[in-house]
Amino acid sequence: MKYGLTVLTPTRDRQEAFALCVKWMSRQTHTEPVQWLIIDDGDVEIDWKKDWQVGGNVIVERLRRSPSSDACTLQANILHAIPHIKGYAVVFFEDDEHYSPKYLEMMAAMLDEAELVGEKDAHYYNVASRRWHLAGNTKHASLCRTGIRSVLLPKLEEACIASKADNDVFVDLRLWGLRGNGAASTSILLKDWSGLSVGIKGMPGRGGLGKSHGLDTFKNKDRNMKVLRQWIGEDAKHYEKYYLGRT
Repeated sequence: MKYGLTVLTPTRDRQEAFALCVKWMSRQTHTEPVQWLIIDDGDVEIDWKKDWQVGGNVIVERLRRSPSSDACTLQANILHAIPHIKGYAVVFFEDDEHYSPKYLEMMAAMLDEAELVGEKDAHYYNVASRRWHLAGNTKHASLCRTGIRSVLLPKLEEACIASKADNDVFVDLRLWGLRGNGAASTSILLKDWSGLSVGIKGMPGRGGLGKSHGLDTFKNKDRNMKVLRQWIGEDAKHYEKYYLGRT
């Protein structure tokens, strides 16, 4: 099958978060054929017997890697996926994000115009403590809200190798040229945050290792989830049960 988009989802021992990831994928308004590569290296394997209703245009392909004791396996998972990519363009769809139904549709439209695209001003919310913060990134998009044309796959590979060698997680900074050479001849970074995605932290399972993921980063309280509802509407109800009462 000929694909327009390949969607990459690395996952590892975050069963509850991954179940929501499937829900967000099932509601995408993008109608062209999508190859969804799920790279799982968790100690507890995803239940692949479930009947995932993700739409007839989404073809799910599982890539199972052996569990690793490494704190971060993001780069290894991406490198493992690269030879399997069949799409004209690649979009990241991480399992601990909330994605708007328009996410893939808008990313695909931007990728028709540029080699590297994304959403800046990342919004993060910790559902365990009901606190939030804005990352304030104005010159790049986080990897979880980045898309590239497949012509840039060698640059993605280079970014993963360099990130792993330097023992950091900043694949995104390398793609966007904030570390090393920029990847693209043309890029689009959305002018303002458009609600395409929200980084969700505090879910059960393995936590994220990014700079903006630490609990002490979340300074703004939202005990009644009013802010999260402003960001993602009624989808906030799916995160209510993970509140641990921390303020």
